[in-house]
Amino acid sequence: MKPLFTDRTAGGFLEEVHKQRTELRKTAEYVVSDGGLIDQYYEETKLSAENDHVINPDEEDTSPEYSYQEKTETLKTWLKNRLAWLDANINSIDDMVHTITYVIDGEIAAKDYCQKDGTVMVLPLEPRKEGYAFMGWKMMRAIRWNSIS
Repeated sequence: MKPLFTDRTAGGFLEEVHKQRTELRKTAEYVVSDGGLIDQYYEETKLSAENDHVINPDEEDTSPEYSYQEKTETLKTWLKNRLAWLDANINSIDDMVHTITYVIDGEIAAKDYCQKDGTVMVLPLEPRKEGYAFMGWKMMRAIRWNSIS
């Protein structure tokens, strides 16, 4: 199975990510902003979180006092850092993929994509050409070529 980020088809995963990214980012910013969704639900969730901590204390939390405010700020900071990382790295997805174009008689027969880290790609359907039989795939100089005879 191929990773979703190699899906470069029209309307495919990567196109959809870029299309929806702006709106999703606005929503995420609203969630973590001062006065945003996390802050709006703070009072409503505080008692539940504090009682849960009494029953199931955090293993890494060794302080005698539990601070829901601190936990909330830590969550918001983590989410903001993830958004910044996504902003910095979203376009690097394009650098992680090879485009493979299959050309038969000078015309593009198919396109495919694979990871640049050398993982095995899923080959497209066998190419068809009237009067010819597909004989299989072969490697030439680390590039996959189709062989029709």
